[in-house]
Formats: sequence, structure tokens, C-alpha cells
Amino acid sequence: MFELIRRMKERDEKGFTLVELLIVIAIIAILAAIAIPQFASYRARGIESSMVADARNIATSLEAAFADCQAYPSLAATAGPAAPTLTAPTGCTATMPTVNISSGNTVTVTGGTTFTITVDNANARSGRSPVTMTNAGGATTCTWADGSNC
Repeated sequence: MFELIRRMKERDEKGFTLVELLIVIAIIAILAAIAIPQFASYRARGIESSMVADARNIATSLEAAFADCQAYPSLAATAGPAAPTLTAPTGCTATMPTVNISSGNTVTVTGGTTFTITVDNANARSGRSPVTMTNAGGATTCTWADGSNC
């Protein structure tokens, strides 16, 4: 091996040997095998964070509307990206807030004396979609599809 390197230097040959190129390819393959699954996990967690953020932002808007109407507004199933206006409860003439829905999320809000917000995303991990946020008796809870808390 050393003899080959010495002869290459004497001839002033430049370049990489096949072995060196194979080693570089192997290193790149190992790094890719580690990075690609991590990237997929980061992406899924980002989607799930957007689902919870949408639910919390809508809950804030619902509470603001409740202060004016003494009832929670509703929203038919709406896919994001969108900024729909909540539907006022029966008998309420107050201006209802608009809510922002992130891309890929589908939101449904059931209002009345309590509220239920459902945020669904087809790209979330198994057991994570939909996210359901409910308010009953003044306590707001957020749960994933698998029953764990958000």
C-alpha cells in the first residue's frame, strides 16, 4: 500500500483512489440513514404542534365571543389554510372573531353552553389526530386521539 502511494507521488499523479471514494460513499450512507428518520420525526412533531396551536387560538377566540354572547359560537368543518369567521350563537348580534387555521389542518367547532374543538390532520402520527379540546364546567381539556393529554 505504501509502495503504491510512493509511486503515485513519484509520478505526480493526483486524484482519489477507488477505496477512498467507497469510504466516502459509506460515510454519506450512514449519515443519511440517521438523518432521514430524524427529519420525518421533526416534521410530524411540527404538524402536531400546529394542531394544538390552532385549537388553543380558537379556544381563546371562543372565550372572547362567550363574554359578548353568554354562549359559544360554532364553526363548520373548515380546511386550512383559512381564516373563517365563527358562527354566532342563536340570538347573538355581536361581531364574531375570525380564526386562523394552519395549512393541512381541518377544524370543527361545536358551540353552545360548552365547546368542543376538533383539529384533524392526515399527516399526523398514528394516535395523534384528531386533537380534541373541550370546555365543560369552566375546565378546558386537550386530548390526542389516543387519549393522552396535549
